[in-house]
Amino acid sequence: MAAVSTYQALLIDRPYRRRLTVDEARAELRRCAGTQLDPTVVEALLHVVLGGTVEPSGGGGMAAAASDVRPGVSASAGETRPETPAL
Repeated sequence: MAAVSTYQALLIDRPYRRRLTVDEARAELRRCAGTQLDPTVVEALLHVVLGGTVEPSGGGGMAAAASDVRPGVSASAGETRPETPAL
């Protein structure tokens, strides 16, 4: 959740800074991977948001959960939600 929350926060204007472009937000997520954010989750997020899927690795976990995420479709009853800008 931290990677998604960070991504969304980077893409909106704040009183103390302008919003980042998608490319700037992508670079910032990668910069924080391994220190503030789990690098596996960051790469899975970037891959899914860019339109791909994530293959489960080993016993499942976060990678398996990420493979079920599709932009614009919620997990409950196929409801749609607003699109998040692509990374």
